[in-house]
Amino acid sequence: MEDDVPAFLKGNVLVPLKIDVTYNGARLVDTFSWNLYNSCMSIDEFALMTCIDLNLSNGFQDKIKQQIQEQVEAFVDIVSLIKTHGATIVPNWSTKIREHQTITMGIRHNTLDYTDKISWDPMSSSITPEQFAYITCKDLGLPTELRPAISNKIRETLFRWVIALIENPDSTDTSVAAEFKVSDTKVSLAQSYHAVEMATSLWKRAKPSTLEETAAVPR
Repeated sequence: MEDDVPAFLKGNVLVPLKIDVTYNGARLVDTFSWNLYNSCMSIDEFALMTCIDLNLSNGFQDKIKQQIQEQVEAFVDIVSLIKTHGATIVPNWSTKIREHQTITMGIRHNTLDYTDKISWDPMSSSITPEQFAYITCKDLGLPTELRPAISNKIRETLFRWVIALIENPDSTDTSVAAEFKVSDTKVSLAQSYHAVEMATSLWKRAKPSTLEETAAVPR
């Protein structure tokens, strides 16, 4: 039922992506959100524009494309799994997904450290992570570079939480875990679970500790 689907999985679903590409001694690390079903450009176009904008060699293009494609395909399976089987797999699904989640922020930009702890209603569509990031940066006078970092952190945390619910269907702890861990309890849907493992691996692959490292290419 659509009423039992979290707000961040409705409509134009934005998913948190991370890329970590090395080529000829240079490295590109970046995090961003991707419109899963209605992107304004193709993955090929995005990879090409990234290389042009950052003056990267052509060798980066195929690697960027491959990593994005892997994650997008994984998220398509994950979102389908959640929408189709969430209520069947997880006892009291309707109740658990309505519990507010505490999300802890810790982002550094130059000499600025932004830390915050927010309570997020997964079922509310009154504000999106992007709107929250915009308002927060405007109200606190934070640099605009923090906006995508904040919104991406919220979306990644929400995805980690709902995947953890499905991987641990009998758990009584429905809060966001501080560090996402793959459970020993496996969902008995081979193709979809493979997607969960892929996304988990990709989340762990690229973790820039500061915004300065994001999209940074060594000279």
